[in-house]
Amino acid sequence: TTTTAPPVTTTTAAPPTTTTTTAAPQLEYSTWDLIGGTVVLSFGNGEVRVVSAVPRPGFSYDAEHTGPVEVEVKFVGNDHKSKLEAHVDGGELRVDKEEESHDDD
Repeated sequence: TTTTAPPVTTTTAAPPTTTTTTAAPQLEYSTWDLIGGTVVLSFGNGEVRVVSAVPRPGFSYDAEHTGPVEVEVKFVGNDHKSKLEAHVDGGELRVDKEEESHDDD
């Protein structure tokens, strides 16, 4: 009698697949409430941009600069002006807000 050994089964696992993606720069968001409206900024990677600017009732919106180097947004109403300026300095977001009333008393 001839005895044959059972066939040897070898299982090889496929090497793990690695996906390399270039990660988008991590953005941070900040919301600024002014008397004339609300501004949402995104900043990261040395840039700042206006995401949204929503004037309050009775105010209009004017954007001088919306990024990426600097942002300047104004909300103008009949008796008040709100202004927000922003830029990135050394990786930090710098924001200046001005509120100016125009009382005609």
